[in-house]
Amino acid sequence: MLIHKFVVPITLTLLVSLVMVKCQSFSFKNKNQELSSDEQDGRSIQIELALYNRCSKGSILLEGKKVTAVAGPSFSKLVLTSVGMDSTLTIHSNGTFLCFNKRGRLVNKKRRSKRKSLCQFREILRHSYSTFESVFNPHWYIGFNRTGHPIQGPNVRSRKWKCAMFQKREFRSAPRQPFDKVSQYEWAKYFETPKPAKS
Repeated sequence: MLIHKFVVPITLTLLVSLVMVKCQSFSFKNKNQELSSDEQDGRSIQIELALYNRCSKGSILLEGKKVTAVAGPSFSKLVLTSVGMDSTLTIHSNGTFLCFNKRGRLVNKKRRSKRKSLCQFREILRHSYSTFESVFNPHWYIGFNRTGHPIQGPNVRSRKWKCAMFQKREFRSAPRQPFDKVSQYEWAKYFETPKPAKS
């Protein structure tokens, strides 16, 4: 009985470690992106999608230095890249990054700020919608008003949460949860190479 008390916890610890290591090994790269050292080592996960805002009824568009989410057909194909093993991520498209400046304004930058946390976000689910909290300041959230213009990060929570809620619209059938909530099985299924159709 004494041996059993020690063997079971050790076995469970090893299994959890194995899952984490395997999950880290996945990589989905875009040659146009400027990647961090962690991402270059193949320890990141990337998915391509559009982010549809509930308040503006439009998807995020990164164009020049502007960031908008105006209702209509225009949108950016965004790449969400995991940072570490939690729900922290970066959002980028065609070599530019979605960031906050020091005043809490959303900007589109060719290079990430020297303060990397200005361009990093934590994904948090609220009522089945994704919200993106700034790593630099946890009181700032990505949000847009009804006309599709960005709301300054500090002002989002004083308004309705609806303006900070996003629906993921994937180009492939990708997991909808934050990175750290997705099981190894779901990631394996997502990165599985599709079988060619029989002729």
